[in-house]
Amino acid sequence: MSPLSPATRCPLSPPALRGALLSALLSALLSALLSALLSACTPPAPPADEGAGGRRVVSLAPSLTEWAFALGAGARLAGRSDACDHPPEARALPSAGGLFPADVEQILRLRPTDVLMIDGHAPLKAQLARLGARVHTLQPRALRDLAGVAEAVGALLGDDAAAAARAWGARLHALDARLAAARPPRPPRLFIEVWPRPLTAAGAESYLGDLARAAGAEVVTRGLGEWPQVSLEQLLAWDPDALLVASRARVDELLSPAAPAPWRALRAVRAGRVWAREGRLERPGPRALDDIEWLAALLRAPTP
Repeated sequence: MSPLSPATRCPLSPPALRGALLSALLSALLSALLSALLSACTPPAPPADEGAGGRRVVSLAPSLTEWAFALGAGARLAGRSDACDHPPEARALPSAGGLFPADVEQILRLRPTDVLMIDGHAPLKAQLARLGARVHTLQPRALRDLAGVAEAVGALLGDDAAAAARAWGARLHALDARLAAARPPRPPRLFIEVWPRPLTAAGAESYLGDLARAAGAEVVTRGLGEWPQVSLEQLLAWDPDALLVASRARVDELLSPAAPAPWRALRAVRAGRVWAREGRLERPGPRALDDIEWLAALLRAPTP
């Protein structure tokens, strides 16, 4: 009798056996690949500390991320955009990517229940809302709006953050009242340059212009909208007491003996009252109080 009876012999010929083995191997490889892909797409575990009511709050605006940290609740954010650069601790939060263009999949990996945004990005907001996230658009137009923004962020991040927001609002009210009481009968007239070519200014009605008003300035571009383009002739007619420009390099350019003659004729340039914002007054966040104090001190300083 042969070692293998007909009943126990392999029913597959060698080619068929090789095909079966290859099929099993491919099946195992595909299964492993699918498992790896699913593991990579699994969202990270939620942080130990979240916002009020177990919310997962993602901030896609630098100013709103700043608010969360200023209210003592930055660590409760589930994520932030790549543009959120202050305070430095914000960089430790999980990234939702950039917004130009936005990476919706990256945002959704953070499993947000609430998303903080400012004006714009309407298609992204609509898409996030369709996918179940609550989108909060918080865009202050003037200094008086900042306390409301702080309170809205605080309400999402816990009772202690909400209390901190109310305290910040009280500080703002006290500062505004103190500076208003010290306002001279003739406030210094200020021109805020946003861009030199074409010459573009911050209007008195803009957020930046409103902070300058609170600091004690009379912004000369009243009634021209938020970001008017103006002529050099118009600037010469205003002849402001001070100029606020974007950078120190622009200050050096205007105070240089090589500056164009019309600029050198301005009262502010002759008096050396040309100051660089260097990012101040622009981001509508908690540092607004310090920014106002900074500009108020410059405006009060005697002319050299």
